Amino acid sequence: MKIPLPSPKTHRPKRGRKTRPDSDLLESPAMTLHHQVGNRAIQQIHNSANPPAVMQQALTQGALGAQTLMRQKTEEPKPEDPTTLSGAHWHDEFPTSTELSDLDGTFAGRVQKFIAALEKAGATVEITATKRPAERAFLMHWAWMIAKKGFDPKSVPAMKGVDIHWWHGDQAKSKDAAQAMCDKYQLNKLKVPPALNSHHITGKAVDMKIKWEGDLLIKNAKGIEVLIKSSPRDHTNAAIIRMAQTYQVIHFKDVQKDKVHWSVDGS
Repeated sequence: MKIPLPSPKTHRPKRGRKTRPDSDLLESPAMTLHHQVGNRAIQQIHNSANPPAVMQQALTQGALGAQTLMRQKTEEPKPEDPTTLSGAHWHDEFPTSTELSDLDGTFAGRVQKFIAALEKAGATVEITATKRPAERAFLMHWAWMIAKKGFDPKSVPAMKGVDIHWWHGDQAKSKDAAQAMCDKYQLNKLKVPPALNSHHITGKAVDMKIKWEGDLLIKNAKGIEVLIKSSPRDHTNAAIIRMAQTYQVIHFKDVQKDKVHWSVDGS
């Protein structure tokens, strides 16, 4: 038995009722799928010897197709939240302490004695960092790696509790965002990346600037006075670094790569 093809009907909206423009309906993915399935089903029914069975099969296929379409729409990746993208705003997250009281007790005592000797001799001291959260160390390390070494932003490992996305859609934008972080963290003078497992995290390191004018007469940990005449008159001076060692405060071993870093063992 052949079923005649239905003649097309003109859509006539009811008077006084607002309707969507035909163009909107035609552009809808769901309507496109509906039309495709409907036209195919009508043709199959028309050519079939068993119209009810074909009709049921067509309805089932149409329902499955619609479900697939809707699932694909809901599973499309959403744009990243701008607040999770890397950039200078991350500087305010997981702040580093500048308080000596936050350091490991033993190391804090050593640093305090060294600072007291420096200030008594006429030097000025500025503490820029003491204990640092591991999350901040993570942010600093990978920002430096991307900005200074061209590390692939998409290959940065995740860290629990740090919802940051380093990839901005292309390498240049991602590198610029990482550089902005380096600017805020003041990492541009570093020749090595900030350590992921730094002594800062355990409270056994301090970033400290020292400066003085003229000669510096200072006592070492044994109370013996030492006259320092050499330059530069700052934290990179070899004599002041040796003086600090008497207090068991050890400067970073490669002085020029990290000029202000002091710790329990120089790392």
